[in-house]
Amino acid sequence: MSEGANSEQRQEDGQLRNKKPGEALIGKTLFDRYEVLEVLGESAMALVLKAREVGSNRLVAIKTVTPHDPEIVKRFAQEVQLHGSLKHPNIVEAIDCLEAQGGRTFFVMEFMYGASLRHILQDQKRIDNEDDLGSIILQICDALEHAHSSGVLHRDLKPGNIHLLEKDNKLNVKVLDFGIAKPLGQQTGLTQAGYAVGSPLYMSPEQCRGQKVDARSDVYSMGILAYEMTTGNLPYAGHNIMTVMAAHCDPERKPTALSAVVPDLKRVDELNAAIQTSMETDPAKRFQTIAEFRKAIQKWHEGVQADLLSNLVAGQQLNLPAETKHAVAEKALKSAGQSGVDIPQIPREESVMDFSPNSVSTPSTPPASAPAADDVKRMERTLRPGQSPTEKPSPNAVRVNDEEGDRCTARIENVSLSMDEQKGRMRNRFQLPSANSADTDNSKKIIITIGLVLLFLLIALFVMAKALLH
Repeated sequence: MSEGANSEQRQEDGQLRNKKPGEALIGKTLFDRYEVLEVLGESAMALVLKAREVGSNRLVAIKTVTPHDPEIVKRFAQEVQLHGSLKHPNIVEAIDCLEAQGGRTFFVMEFMYGASLRHILQDQKRIDNEDDLGSIILQICDALEHAHSSGVLHRDLKPGNIHLLEKDNKLNVKVLDFGIAKPLGQQTGLTQAGYAVGSPLYMSPEQCRGQKVDARSDVYSMGILAYEMTTGNLPYAGHNIMTVMAAHCDPERKPTALSAVVPDLKRVDELNAAIQTSMETDPAKRFQTIAEFRKAIQKWHEGVQADLLSNLVAGQQLNLPAETKHAVAEKALKSAGQSGVDIPQIPREESVMDFSPNSVSTPSTPPASAPAADDVKRMERTLRPGQSPTEKPSPNAVRVNDEEGDRCTARIENVSLSMDEQKGRMRNRFQLPSANSADTDNSKKIIITIGLVLLFLLIALFVMAKALLH
C-alpha cells in the first residue's frame, strides 16, 4: 500500500475513533425494526435517538444508557418498568422495550414534535397568557395525578421534562423522563438516607435533606414549576446550588408574592395563594395531594375565564330592550363553548337605545365595568351594535325581537370562536411545529414519490413500445 493510501486510511480510522457512539448508529436499523435517523441527545450516561419504525414509517425516540455504571443501569431498568405501566394522554407513550446482546436495554417511546417548556421559557421568559398558563399547569397535574394513582412518584419535575406540542389546534402537554421515579412507599437502594436525588432547583425540602418522600414532594416541585411559568423566575436564587437548597429548607423563607412580580395577572392573589400553599416547607401544611392543588388552579383558571367573558359582555352588549339584550348575551356566551363556566347575569334594568336613523347611539346608563383593551383582544370576540334600518341585514343576522322589526335586528359575527380555536393560535405564540403538519408533509412526500415512480414506468413503457414498432 502506498504512503498516500496509508495516510488516508489513518485519517479515516481517526475519524471513526473520534465519532461518538450515537453518531455511529445513524443509518443503521436496530432489531430489524427501527432505522436510526439522528441523535437527539448524548451524554456520558445516556443516549437518545430519533428513529423510524420500518413498515409503518412512524417516528419514535429510543433511549438507552451506557452499561458501564451498574447504578445507572439499575435506575434505567426501573424507569422502563414504571413508565411502561403509565398510560395517559399527558404522559409520553412507552412503545417498546428491547434488549440487545450483552444486556443493553433500548426503551422506545413516541417521538414528540413541539418544544420543551425549558426552551419556551428561555425564549419568552414566562407564559404571559392566563389561558395557556392554566392549561399547562392543569395538564401536568393530570399526568401526575394518574402517576400517583398508579403508585408512581416522578421526583424530577422541571421544565426540561415537560414538552408542549400543538395537535388538532389544541395545546397538548406531555410529561416525560421518569428516570428517577419510584413506587410510592418504597425506599429502594437508589435513594439512601442523606442522599438527595432530583434536580436541586426544583427539589422539595425533604428531597434536599435526602429524606423519605411521598406525593407531597411532587406537589412542592409542581409549585416551583407554576411559579417559574408565571413570573419567569425561580422562587429562590443563590450563588450556588447549596444556597438554593438551603432556601427550600428554611421555613422562614417565602417566595416573593406574585402581585409584586406580575401585578397585571388576573386574579393574581388567588393564584398566589395556591402556589404558596403548594410550596410550604412543612409537608403537612401543603396540599396533601396533587388533586387538591389542581382543584385550586382550576378554580383560578375558570374565574379568569368568567371575568373575561363578563367584562366583554358588559362593554360590548347590544343596546336592546332588556329581555332581548339578555337573550343575545346568553347566546353569545353559550356559543363561545365555555362549558363549566357560569354565565354572568346581565343587568336587565338598562334603558332602551333609540335606533332611529337620526339618533345618537348613547345608552342612558353606562356599563358597570367596561373591559380593558387587552381583555377584548384576548378573547377575540366581536359583538357589533345593531344595523341601521337602511342597511340590509346580512345572511347570518339574528332576529332578536320580531315586534321591533328592523329596529331590533342585531348582527352577531364571530361570537362562536371557541377556546380550542383560540388555543390553536398558540403555535404562533410558542412557535411550535404541528404534529399534524409533519404527518401531512410525510403524506405529500409519499404521494410525490409514487407519482415519480409512475411517471418513470410510463416513460419506460413508451420507450419499449417505440422499440417494438421499429
